[in-house]
Amino acid sequence: AGHHVEKVEVPFGAHVLPGWLHLPPGRSPGAGPPLPTAIACGGMDGAREIVVRRAGDPLLERGFAVLAYDGPGQGESAVRGAFVTARNWIEAGQALVDYVTARPELDERRLVAVGTSFGSFWSMQIAATQPVLLGVAAALPVFEPGCATIFEQASPTFKARHMFMAGLFDDEAGFDELAAGYDLRPLVEQMEVPWLALGGEADELSPARWVQELARRSPAPSTLVAYERARHAMTESPATVLGPPWQATIADWLADRVRGAEMRDGSLVVRPNGAVEDLPHPRSPR
Repeated sequence: AGHHVEKVEVPFGAHVLPGWLHLPPGRSPGAGPPLPTAIACGGMDGAREIVVRRAGDPLLERGFAVLAYDGPGQGESAVRGAFVTARNWIEAGQALVDYVTARPELDERRLVAVGTSFGSFWSMQIAATQPVLLGVAAALPVFEPGCATIFEQASPTFKARHMFMAGLFDDEAGFDELAAGYDLRPLVEQMEVPWLALGGEADELSPARWVQELARRSPAPSTLVAYERARHAMTESPATVLGPPWQATIADWLADRVRGAEMRDGSLVVRPNGAVEDLPHPRSPR
């Protein structure tokens, strides 16, 4: 990579959260003022290595340091025995904030979070319990309480992988009990951190209506961006090609948060021809 990459291990109870700390091109540890920082994770069984691009990463290009990490159950964390539970990403969030605070290169006053796919759920758990964050971006959101669509209607491999992540290799009943605890509604009702949810309007793994429902319940400002006819992987719709690039949209939104731009509720849909249309926010008077 053409930038500084450092292996880190974030203390997490009896375990660690493995990570890679990426600094923007031209920056090295101990040089220059503290950097705005994004704590970033990938999807359900995604590893930290795919979170940041070797070249042309949208967050690094906007001056962010990025701490890409394997949370409980992900990648190396699971291999080393740090399995996922319904709520232990909340403790992981505290560990990550503590780590950023202890690093002089990183500015804990300009701290944001981003998570993709199931990482969107976990990043929202962190943001709802870490008001120090200036914003959280949930990409390809998986917000359905209980996750029945992804675990009971989609390919069985999703459930099998997640059972491994939870250390419940052969205990489907125990896993079903864990999944029933996946519910952001109680958390977002007390949430203070502004959030962005961006994904496909035709998501086949988590119904998009749950994004609307959480936005209706959350007192924190939220921006919703839906690409019409796009599926979970942001495919099957020309909206993702002709409309605003979704990863750059997330990076711009996070950059606005660290520079103190005014945040208001918003709801946008990207049509198949690339046009962007404003819609009423779920909390708007009907």
